[in-house]
Amino acid sequence: MREKSKSRPAVAISPRTKGVVATFPAAVGAPAPRIYNLFPSLIGSVRDWVGHLPRIAAMQFDWVYVNPFHYPGFSGSLYAVKDPYRLSDLARGGEVSMS
Repeated sequence: MREKSKSRPAVAISPRTKGVVATFPAAVGAPAPRIYNLFPSLIGSVRDWVGHLPRIAAMQFDWVYVNPFHYPGFSGSLYAVKDPYRLSDLARGGEVSMS
C-alpha cells in the first residue's frame, strides 16, 4: 500500500472564503522565512532605511516588510492613505505635519 504524500499543494480552494488561497509547500526541514517589520515612522526618511539594512541582515532576517509610507489621511494613521502617489513628510525627511 502506498503512503499519502504529506506535502501541501501550492494552491488550494478555501471552503470558508470560496476562493483560491496560496499556501507554502511543506518542505521538510526548510527554515521558515524571517521577516523584519520596518516602521518608517521609527526609522526615519527613505534615505535612512539603507543604513539599517546591514543591522537587519545581521539579525538573520531575510525579508523586509515595509509598512505604508504614503501621505496619511485625516486620522494620521499609516493605513489611512490620503495620497498613494505622495510620500509622507517623514519619509521625505521632513517633520510630521498634522494638517
